[in-house]
Amino acid sequence: MHAIIVADLEGVSGVYDFENVSRNNALLTNEVESCILALREKGVFEITVCDSHDAGDSICQKMLKKYGVTFFSQTTGLSSLKHYNYDFAILLGFHGMNGSGGILEHTLRPDVRSVRLESGVEIGEVEILNRWFGSLNIPVILVIGDVEAVREGNYFNPYRSVCCVKGSYFSSPPENYQLIYDKIKQSVESAMKLDRHSCITPDDLPVYVEFDKRDEEVSALDSVRYIGKKTLRYENCCDLHCNFESLIDKLNIMLKDNEKENIAFVKEIRNLVKDIPREMVSNPQILQMLSKNLAWLTADERETIKNYLCILKKEIESNKQ
Repeated sequence: MHAIIVADLEGVSGVYDFENVSRNNALLTNEVESCILALREKGVFEITVCDSHDAGDSICQKMLKKYGVTFFSQTTGLSSLKHYNYDFAILLGFHGMNGSGGILEHTLRPDVRSVRLESGVEIGEVEILNRWFGSLNIPVILVIGDVEAVREGNYFNPYRSVCCVKGSYFSSPPENYQLIYDKIKQSVESAMKLDRHSCITPDDLPVYVEFDKRDEEVSALDSVRYIGKKTLRYENCCDLHCNFESLIDKLNIMLKDNEKENIAFVKEIRNLVKDIPREMVSNPQILQMLSKNLAWLTADERETIKNYLCILKKEIESNKQ
């Protein structure tokens, strides 16, 4: 049998931020190795690992080479899957969708507001991959990740195995990570006993991707699929995935242009805020916007921040009179 493991980072046990990259990568590598060992114990030696996080360089290559694992990076490379005959897939290290309340939640990238099916149900990366693998007749037998990821893993298919390795922000990190790795191994062993065909999710519904951008920007991404309200319509998750690489390229070009605009915006508001005491800027929404990476601050957010600061400045000037 030939298995593929698609690995992300945000749903890995012990990963709560991106400050300690080497530690996060080690935690991800340990979970992937636990999965590989469990598969080998069940007689699966043909294993492919896809590192889908960021640049796809988070998993230790030395570990993968030790087990003779085939490796490629980023989910855009998954398009080549149609040329291979995988018996099943495992999703590892996955997280909740944007707005789920999970740790490090997002859907695809920060400038994507939501992805929803034509039925109106919102989905995240877990279900997108479940359906895309389904279009290739490849069953996803196991979803490993945080509490929101495993909930999504079972939302449309309660038969599929799931393994929660990280709770909410209110839960404590594990004191003994080996217990987590043992749980992963046990989950792999359990998933291997399933009727794999019953883990295939049909990719039979159109998908709507709403962006956190201006309408004219979304229309420029794909004028054919643009349906208004900052949204692109795809025939299904396979259609989305097949066009994902070109979509990302266009979004990244916009991102660079947006960062330049934000740098100019920062210079503009410095003059605006020089007479405003820091303690007056107390609106939680504004503070959250101001804490964002400059690349991701949107035009609408810039306008909201500027209007808020102008109101504060007028209040100060009014009090001086």
